[in-house]
Amino acid sequence: MSFGCGDGGRSGKVLHVRWTRLFADLESRLDAERDADLTAEVAERTRIEVGKVALVDRLRAAVGRRVVITTVAGTPYAAQVEAIGPDWLVVVDDWQDERLISLSSVAAIGQLPTAIAAPYDEARRQIAARLDLRHALRGIARDRSAVRVTTIGAVTMSGTIDRVGADFIDLAEHHLDESRRIGKVTSVQTLPIGAFVEAVRLNR
Repeated sequence: MSFGCGDGGRSGKVLHVRWTRLFADLESRLDAERDADLTAEVAERTRIEVGKVALVDRLRAAVGRRVVITTVAGTPYAAQVEAIGPDWLVVVDDWQDERLISLSSVAAIGQLPTAIAAPYDEARRQIAARLDLRHALRGIARDRSAVRVTTIGAVTMSGTIDRVGADFIDLAEHHLDESRRIGKVTSVQTLPIGAFVEAVRLNR
């Protein structure tokens, strides 16, 4: 009596092929899961890094670039970013008017590049922190330039900034085409810095 298996070689070969396919499939699944884990890890790290980025870092990278500014007091306008402080920015609009804007009054910025400026070192960061909006406003006061000031609520007045306190500015009102002189000042307005939106020096 013969118990030979004439198809043993073929069965073994088929079994070998099936197992090869099985392990290949398992390996491809492992590769896919590993790639998915890596992608998720990169995405999570990216979210964490983006979460550390401040608006001023993006604005510093945008110096010299054109953006579209919308403040809480007005309609959008295109302008080139010229300078950035910890809580303010200076832009020059299409009429070549210089605008000092409080960052807290910015409602939106269009066409802002996604680039990020390199962070300041500790010494530079401490210096930059002192050059706040009050410092910028004091610079305008020393310059004695006539400016158009806008506050929250779209209240607009023109004149010369006389002094800048801890949380207020005094604006001597007069026509923009006149210097601040006795007899030309119509009133002195005291404005909370928290209500300040922008000061514009007209190039006209």
